Amino acid sequence: MNMRLTPKILIALTATALSVGCRQDYSYVRNFPEKGEITYTVTPYNAAEMYPLSIQHIHEGYWVCQLLESEHCFALLDEDLNEIVRFGKKGRGPEEFTDPNFVGSAGSTGDSLFLLIRDWTKGCLYRTAVNIHDGRTHSSIIRGYSAGMRAIYPLGRGRYLCNGDANRYFLDDNGVFTYLEGWGENVNEAIEDSATYIPDNQTLELFSKDSSRVLVYSISYPILYLHATDDGSLLNKTYVEMRPEDLPKDGYCPLYFAGGGYIGDHIAMLLCDDSKMASRILIFDRDLKPAASYDVPFVNTLEIDTSTGKALSLDYENELTYIFDLSQWL
Repeated sequence: MNMRLTPKILIALTATALSVGCRQDYSYVRNFPEKGEITYTVTPYNAAEMYPLSIQHIHEGYWVCQLLESEHCFALLDEDLNEIVRFGKKGRGPEEFTDPNFVGSAGSTGDSLFLLIRDWTKGCLYRTAVNIHDGRTHSSIIRGYSAGMRAIYPLGRGRYLCNGDANRYFLDDNGVFTYLEGWGENVNEAIEDSATYIPDNQTLELFSKDSSRVLVYSISYPILYLHATDDGSLLNKTYVEMRPEDLPKDGYCPLYFAGGGYIGDHIAMLLCDDSKMASRILIFDRDLKPAASYDVPFVNTLEIDTSTGKALSLDYENELTYIFDLSQWL
């Protein structure tokens, strides 16, 4: 059947073509189907005794606390956040770290926990055995790079997810480097190789339980990036509350993410708003479709215990630890 192209049809076809050609390459989230508050408990801590930067849960039933203003880098805590032992010292000698970051656990044997610790400035990922009674450690390098590294995660079979000081994520597949989709564009080596270069978009990352996906979240802007770890493809890029054109061109953005984790088949993220001194815990499904939004006190971190649904947050200014109940999402 032949169709005559009338002006009306031509306009419709042109509009369709333009809408396809101009289709945005991101999702925008402002509203959540469920809103409300969640129950929580509050416990004070004494920063003069233990000054935590972060507290992260491991499946062996402990919390690992990264310390500030201490001769040790870390403290091991029990399930009730009581200190068991401190370990790891700053320095350049044996069993010392220059800029350590806790990456995750790698099992346990007897009195020893095996933890993954990344030394940012050394560009090394260590497997560190920690004695839970006296804090003695024994470390061996799993993977080393010549420059500082913001992230190094083992994916198995000689593959690593990495992020250098220029904040560009890439897969290291037995020495073959491949950028994650969107992170290798517009590279300016002359600027980014400078020792003083600081990327505008600062990020951190979370892995799904099976490590098949990595969620990169911005601690500078309200942006989430969901990638597949097999090929680095971008599955979803989501802006929350602010569209790209709403972001400040220069300077500080008051809206940003400050932690989170996978819980059941969902993702919980802490969204902070400095302009309102307010925080919310946002729940997304595994594909970043919004599910729920909970108003919570203004806190600075969020870490999930995936076995219980317990969510831990720190309030640095008031020296408080919050425990939120997210067990309904398990």
